[in-house]
Amino acid sequence: MFENRIEAGFLLSQNLSPVSSPLGLILGVTRGGVVVAAEVARRLRLPLDIVVVKKLGVPGEPELAFGAVAPDGIFWVDRDMVRERHLNEASVAHMIGTLGREAARAMRRYRHGMTFADMPGRDVSLVDDGAATGATLTAAVLWVRKQRPASVSLGIPVASKDAATALHQCSDRAVILDVPDDFRAVGQFYRSFPQVQDQDVIALVKQYHAPAAAG
Repeated sequence: MFENRIEAGFLLSQNLSPVSSPLGLILGVTRGGVVVAAEVARRLRLPLDIVVVKKLGVPGEPELAFGAVAPDGIFWVDRDMVRERHLNEASVAHMIGTLGREAARAMRRYRHGMTFADMPGRDVSLVDDGAATGATLTAAVLWVRKQRPASVSLGIPVASKDAATALHQCSDRAVILDVPDDFRAVGQFYRSFPQVQDQDVIALVKQYHAPAAAG
């Protein structure tokens, strides 16, 4: 049980310390993951940036993700779930296009004109506040790899067993502090788990954005 996202970020920073180098970069997954990531960036004295990823929810069950989409049309889809739920391929493609554009707009809105951190050749650590299915972070990893980093690590306070397995496979290194047997939802493992607002994300990006925050 974590007290809040800030404590989770502090504990992650102790385990992600090997990435603390001049080439290190912390990427927070909006919105909740940005609070965790900002604390990691602060503790490791590394710059912070963000990535917006939109979940692809099963129609009628929006909390059940069958995939996720990042900016630039980068996406990941659980094809087994698409078949099992008899999801229409045209509808899935439409959702991917619509949500991909939303993600790109949100990236610009959160950054308020600030340029995106350079990633080629850098050791990038993606940080979120938890992983239920792993869809969001898998899509985020695919998006980061398109930017040609030297490595992609993951920092996650808590994850389900299935998500943990998938995330170890798709990343170069995954630091997951807790993989409980009784996982039902990410918020279950935080005493305080408030909704993170857009203005909170914007403020954290301004405070820790690369390169000013690196010093």
